[in-house]
Amino acid sequence: MKVEIWSDFVSPLCYIAKRKFELALEKFEQKQYVKVEYKSYVLHSHRQCTGSTWKDRLTEMCNVPRDKVDEWIEQITLQANELNLPFYLDGFAATDTFDAHRLVKFAERKGKALELVDLLFKHFFSRNTATAGNLNDRKILVDLGKRCGLNAAEVEALLTMNKYRRAVEDDEDLASEMGIEAIPFFVFNEKYALVGNHPVEAFLEVLQETWNEDEEYFLKKANRPSATTYCEGDECEL
Repeated sequence: MKVEIWSDFVSPLCYIAKRKFELALEKFEQKQYVKVEYKSYVLHSHRQCTGSTWKDRLTEMCNVPRDKVDEWIEQITLQANELNLPFYLDGFAATDTFDAHRLVKFAERKGKALELVDLLFKHFFSRNTATAGNLNDRKILVDLGKRCGLNAAEVEALLTMNKYRRAVEDDEDLASEMGIEAIPFFVFNEKYALVGNHPVEAFLEVLQETWNEDEEYFLKKANRPSATTYCEGDECEL
């Protein structure tokens, strides 16, 4: 069973919904048959980030007063605390995450995508480091890549040479074709979708329903050999 998740590493809702989905997956008895794939969705471009704080961008995007944004952040902070997630947002600058998404595409080829995604979220929302809140600095991305087992020289090369740009843009184009206008956006086996921040039980219910409909197919697919796609940068072959 495939679960595709469109998200961005600077979104509080994506961060919290990710954790709730993970808790649901831990409870799902057939979790060994689930493949999770993170899709790219860049909330803030470089142009939009210039001189803006995260709160500035949120106020602009949602077209609401600043006090409403502060109230919403207070509510979401409580949720993060209940999930034991490091969460700090005040004063952070709006961050262009395009390079971070390119790095995830590379990490996916190395089998490190899920680990890297976790590090990216935690780094952005942590108040414990001087560079917290910044995912646009390539030195930081190289360090996070190293921490999840990627080769530093390869990470530096891909960031410098702009590899995996097309892969990120393809995800965003697909999101546009599907009418995705808000994240997080979860797609379960190309059948069911959940958008936004839901309770753990809601994620578990959709996982179970998707499995119940196609259990025989999932088991057969899991037990047969499959072709492997090899990718280097934006070039892939079967």
